[in-house]
Order: sequence, then C-alpha cells, then structure tokens
Amino acid sequence: MARIFEAPNVVHVCVRPPNVPKDKRIWGLTADGTPFFGVREVDRARGNGSPIYVFDQDAPAASARLLPIPYNTLECPARTPPKPRVAAATEKAKEAEEKKDEGKKAERPKPLPRPIARPPEEQRCAAYREPGQTRRRSGTGARVCTRVLVKWRCAKQAVADKRPPAAEPCPVHEPEPRELPESAAQAYEDWGLSRADTSALAKDRARECLEGLCHARHPNFVPKSKKKPAETNNGQSLSTGSGSPQPAPKTTTVKTTTKPVPAKSNGAKSNSAAAGQAGSGSAADPPPQAKPKRGGETPAAARGRQVHEEFKKKVEAKQKEGKDWRPNPRIKLEDGTELRPDALTPKGNPIELKPNTPTGKAAGKRQIKKYEDATGQRGRVIYYDP
Repeated sequence: MARIFEAPNVVHVCVRPPNVPKDKRIWGLTADGTPFFGVREVDRARGNGSPIYVFDQDAPAASARLLPIPYNTLECPARTPPKPRVAAATEKAKEAEEKKDEGKKAERPKPLPRPIARPPEEQRCAAYREPGQTRRRSGTGARVCTRVLVKWRCAKQAVADKRPPAAEPCPVHEPEPRELPESAAQAYEDWGLSRADTSALAKDRARECLEGLCHARHPNFVPKSKKKPAETNNGQSLSTGSGSPQPAPKTTTVKTTTKPVPAKSNGAKSNSAAAGQAGSGSAADPPPQAKPKRGGETPAAARGRQVHEEFKKKVEAKQKEGKDWRPNPRIKLEDGTELRPDALTPKGNPIELKPNTPTGKAAGKRQIKKYEDATGQRGRVIYYDP
C-alpha cells in the first residue's frame, strides 16, 4: 500500500488543488495559502518544517483530507484496475513464440560443405618433412606434404567433385620473364629454358635434395675419417677455411735506452757488466713499479677510515668527561675469538658504523647480530654517506 507521510511535514496526496498546475508534482504553501514551486524554496521550506505536498496517484483516498481548507473535500479521481499479471505473462509468452516461429520460417537451410580441392599428385611431394621433424611417433601414419614444387599461372586447376570443370582450358604459351617468380625468371633469362624444361629441372633438384644426393656429393658432408691424406685438401678446412696460407705478420722494433748503474762499495757484486751491456744497445730489466700509497686505498675505504676516526675521537672525548664509553672494546667469546665493535655505550649497547649502501646495510645487520648475541644487549648501526 502506498504511503501518505514521507516525513512529518511531507504529505503524499492523490489529487491536486485547483490552484496547482497539472505539470507540478511538488509544492509548498506560504502563510496566506499561496502555493510555490521553486526547488530551492521547497527545500528551504522542508528544512524549516513547513508543509510540503507531493502528488501521488497511488496515494490512499484519505490523503485528500490533509489538503488545506477549502480543498480538503476534494475526491481522488477514479482509478482503472490493473490488468491481472497472469494474463499479461501469457500474452508475452504467446508473442515470443510467434516471433520464434517467424524466425524459423525466415531461416534458409545451410548448404552442404563442399569437398576440399587438393592439387594432383604430380604437384605434391610424397616424402617432404618440415625442418626439425626428424622423429615421428609410431602409429601416426605417414605425413604427405602439400607443398607445390612448381606452380605456373595457367597450371591445371584442381576441381572439386561436385563442381563443373572450366569451360575452356588455359591457352598454352611460353611465359615471359616478367610473368615468372624472381628465382624462375632468373633461371629463364640465364638458361633460356622452356616451361617444361624448367619444371623438370626443379623436380630433379627437389628429388635429389630429398634423397640426399646433393649432400652426399658436397665435400663438407663427407664423413670424417681417422686419417685424411694431406693431398686432398692441402691442410685447409673445408668449412671454415682455416689452415690456408696466411700473410707474414708485421714486425715491430722497440728501442730502449738505460742509464749505467754505479757499482756498490760494500763488497756486493758490481753492475759494471750490466752497464756495459746497456751501453752496447741491449735491453735492461725495467725498473720496478711504484707501490700505491696506503696499499691502494680506494675512495670508499678512505671515507670509511675518516668517519671511524672522527667517531673514535667523539667517544674518547665522552670517556674523558667521565662517562663510561669505550671505543673499540674487545669482546672475547667462549671459542677464543674476539669481537671489536666500534663503541660500547655506558649500558653496554654495541654500536657499529657502516656505509649507507645495500651491501653496507646487509653487513651491518649481520655484524650487529653477532654483537647482540655476545653482549646480550640491543645494538645500533649508524649509517654514513659513502
């Protein structure tokens, strides 16, 4: 059943008063009974608690009594009873069946599939295998390829069983080079062969390739023997060409000058002989290379050493102030090994310095875990910019 009150001040009525147009569905009333229809005015009046009326055809007949005087005596218009739902559903089902019957009548029967036209046996090779198809499972039968070896523009067309043949056969004429494929046109121009000769030549070459005759004749496919005579290929590889005579390599001369080394006075062997050899033009041993400073210290290592020294100075300064800080303490383990963190706080918490890099972070986690297991205190890793 339809409702009457949507809100305490919003009433659904089944009839419009004479002073409300037929195209208006919601209206409100001023203090003197004049209706207003603006959306903002209606919303404002609804918020203030003023009466708002909504026209609803399905509202009960008693809703007309809630209209203001003198319209509270109006009656709702007569309503047509709705059609029964069962009858409407039956009519829709009948219409749907009629549409299906019409669609079935309009459909045409599908034609039977035509047989697949295949080229004649003379244009199909009987033993062709795709590259890589070296093995076949047992019981699968032989594979017959459908690759056309030689196909001309006016070759005999394959006709299906139920299709009538062509009315007139294709006229036989000698093809021009521009009518042939690129490879066939090149052969036609070079040899001047006719269509039949070119087709026969292509068939022979295809047969030789399938039977492996061309491979058997080629020297690259001759099976290797344990000992080859030297006069067969003259020491040259058949596939790569290695072993062939090579041009003589270019020679370069290097001139070196050395200074004579003075002899030692403490009884050691003199270097006068070496000096004489150097003076005669012989090359002496090169001087040893200079060693890099600090064992080849990298910039990252130098940065780490600098940060550790600065941190050690800070810890020592705190230690001098009377605080129980210890720089680089020695922690002995039960197995006799020692651990040396960068510092220990007065409460015994270990501190470790590591660079702010992925490897440095991983190393810091591993190292601080060892310190925590040894001291039983929670440690801290300080990361610095490398």
